[in-house]
Amino acid sequence: FPLDLYWSWHGGADPVVLLKRYGNRIRRFHVKDMDTGGAIADPGRGVIDFRRIFRASQAMGPQLYTVEQDNAGARAMDVARNSYRYLDALRY
Repeated sequence: FPLDLYWSWHGGADPVVLLKRYGNRIRRFHVKDMDTGGAIADPGRGVIDFRRIFRASQAMGPQLYTVEQDNAGARAMDVARNSYRYLDALRY
């Protein structure tokens, strides 16, 4: 199943712990970030530690991810561009 990193983090669950528990069942991440107020943010512009999560996923979890931002609206292409740049440069 897909693991939505924003909603798991927002709900108080550590995605790395979820990977350790359910890694063989998690096949995809939904990637979106969370700002300090709890709202959805572009990946890399919030508080979620994607480097740590992706590092943990190398051995046990998803090989695919989808950048998904529920509130992108008219900014959808900017969100896609910003997300691609951040994730492409992320090293873990």
